[in-house]
Order: sequence, then structure tokens, then C-alpha cells
Amino acid sequence: MKQALADSDNRRSLEVLRLVVRQDDPLAWAALCELTPGVGATFVDYVYATAAQTRRGFGSTLLDLHRDGFPNGPASSRRMVPVITEVLAWLNAHPPPEEQPDEGWGTWMVNLAGDSIVPSFTPELAEILIALDELSESGSTALGRYLNQVQPLGSDLAAAREDGVRFMTMTSSKGSRCKPP
Repeated sequence: MKQALADSDNRRSLEVLRLVVRQDDPLAWAALCELTPGVGATFVDYVYATAAQTRRGFGSTLLDLHRDGFPNGPASSRRMVPVITEVLAWLNAHPPPEEQPDEGWGTWMVNLAGDSIVPSFTPELAEILIALDELSESGSTALGRYLNQVQPLGSDLAAAREDGVRFMTMTSSKGSRCKPP
């Protein structure tokens, strides 16, 4: 599971899908900055400094700076302009369903992926996302909650498929919800 989540296309797709839930999600935008070649700590520090000055969050500050053309921004700002523009256009063209699709969020995400903004998931992660649909409570899981469960439930699912003894700490079990058998 760690390998699947470390894949840059998988990470990019999951972060853009987080933006479907909340367009100014600070962690998703920070991750997209990190995943964009040529954009580094100087750009992120510029956004954070502006956010601190204006007492606003990273995501909303980033979007405001983008709208204003990144005034006094570092040279790497130019690299983020097309990324943000294209992601926002994609988000506007792909509104999420009002409620969980019958086939589940994982299947919906796998079927939605496959372009330059949300690349296809690796077969390993696609299989895990679809398998998580079976573990999620049908119809009662919001997309944001589903996305927050991908890593812990995916890790549990991957561990369950391995031979050997498995230990779960109280910390790792916290918040895990599966539908009863």
C-alpha cells in the first residue's frame, strides 16, 4: 500500500479528488505543489507567509494569489499557474455526485481517472479502491470520509492479504468503520 500511495500519479489523482470535496483544501494544494517539478520550498514559503499575513488558510491564499497573478512571487510561481488553472477547470467540469454512487466511491474514482489532470491509478491502488467499496457502509459514506479512509483501510486490506500474524494497535484501529458481516 505504501508503494501505491508513493506513486506520483496515484498521489496526484487522490489530491485532485480531495479538491472535489473542498476546492481550497490546504493539504491537497500543498501536495500538488510538492508534486510539480520545479516548485519547491521557496514557493510554498511564499504562500505560507502570505497566508500568515492575511490570517487565511494555505489553500484559499494560494487560489487568491493565483487569481492575482502571484504578485512578488518567486520564479517558480509561473510553473504553478497552469497547474492551478487546469485543476480548477477539471474540477468545474467534474462535479461529484450528490451522494455515494451505487457502485461505491472507489469504482467511481477509478472510472473517473485517466486523463492528464487525474491520471489512471496503478492496478494495485485501483484494486484496493474497489475492494474498499465492499468494506464501506453503502450509501452512508461521504466522498471526503472515503478519501480519509483510503490509507488506513487500504493498509489493513493489504496486510490481511499477507501471510503471518497481524497486530493492530489501538491508535491504528481508531476511527476504522466497516460494515458488519
